[in-house]
Amino acid sequence: MHAARDFAAGLELLDRGVRRGRDDLSVVVDHHADHGVVNLRADFNAVERGSTTSHVTEMTSGKNLGSRFGFKGTEDLGNGVTVGFILENGFSADTGSLPANGKFFDRESTLYLEGAFGNLKFGRMTRRAGSTGSSCIYAGNIAPISTGYGDSISGYNAIMAGNLLRYDNVFMYSTPDFAGLKLYVQYSGGYALEEGEVENKSTANRYYGLGMTNKNAGLTGCPHFFEARS
Repeated sequence: MHAARDFAAGLELLDRGVRRGRDDLSVVVDHHADHGVVNLRADFNAVERGSTTSHVTEMTSGKNLGSRFGFKGTEDLGNGVTVGFILENGFSADTGSLPANGKFFDRESTLYLEGAFGNLKFGRMTRRAGSTGSSCIYAGNIAPISTGYGDSISGYNAIMAGNLLRYDNVFMYSTPDFAGLKLYVQYSGGYALEEGEVENKSTANRYYGLGMTNKNAGLTGCPHFFEARS
């Protein structure tokens, strides 16, 4: 009952804040942070062309971590409820170029509401069984090193299959922590819409996901219940 009451109060306060922000044409956050990573590597590769083998040395952006920059902010709405956002962009540090997909905040673009009821998150984010961003549950929980090494370690991407998939128009709910146990639900009514497509229609690419984490006695479990795309 308390969680439901706090959630309703949070939505009301969020609505007031949105309307107030629209009137004032400004947004004020209590806490904000700029963050980023710049990662460059030197590759030395053998390239075979017919019977000839040549060696190439080149600079490449990223390896264990992709280069990115972003912004985070939160505001306390009272009654234990917090609203926040995460905006993160990936780029090539060796050339300065933005992602080829044309999305500016391609890594993550989310708005969330958090309180005793859990966490509600909306926007573009990593799939639940991914390995990057604020929405995944695998990441370092099941792999000893960064997934950025997937193209260099044989079979690694088989373990972390699809680890970099990020979807648009996602709704995610994370339950409160119940003695180390948390449940996660994700849904997108159109994770990769083409021109003319509409969310939640049969022609749209939709996504469903359910999972959990259980952290007890120094052990972490991340069961992958199901994931489906249509």
